[in-house]
Amino acid sequence: MLVDVREPSRKEVVRVEIDPSERPVSVEVQGRRLLLHWDIAQDDAGHLRKCVVCGAGRLYCRRNPPRATMLLLALTSVAAGIFILGYSTHPAMWIALGTLLVYDIAALVFGRTSLCCYRCHSEYRATPIARWHRAWDPISALRCSNSPARPHTLESVDR
Repeated sequence: MLVDVREPSRKEVVRVEIDPSERPVSVEVQGRRLLLHWDIAQDDAGHLRKCVVCGAGRLYCRRNPPRATMLLLALTSVAAGIFILGYSTHPAMWIALGTLLVYDIAALVFGRTSLCCYRCHSEYRATPIARWHRAWDPISALRCSNSPARPHTLESVDR
C-alpha cells in the first residue's frame, strides 16, 4: 500500500510504501521515523477501518482520475463550443470530439479509488477498499475537524 502522509494544511509530508501484512510499528523515510497505529486498523479481510497514521476511525473514498484528464476536459469543452457555434463542421472535428469522449469515458471507468482520512488527510493507495467506505461527507468532515487532532509523529532518527 502507498501512503501519502499529509499535514492538516494538506501539504504532502512524505510518501511511504508499507506492506500491511507485516504491520511495521514505524517506517523510516528521509532520515525521519513515522510511527504507525495498527491497533484495530484492519478487519479480518485486510481492509482498512482506521487511519494508520493518526488512528482516526473515519475514512472516505476518493476517485483519482489520470492527471491529463482535466487538460483533456478543457480541450473537449473548447472543441464542443467551436462545434456548437458552427465555426467548424469539418469531419476532423467529429473525429476529435469522438476521441476526446472515448478518453473521458475511459478515465471515468479506469480511474483508481483511494482512501483518505478525514482528520490528517493522509491518502491510502493500492489497498483493498471495503464496501462500507463512502464518498466524502461534509458532516463527517466537520465532526473530525472538531475532534482533537492526534498528529502523526515524524521523529529524527539518531544514528
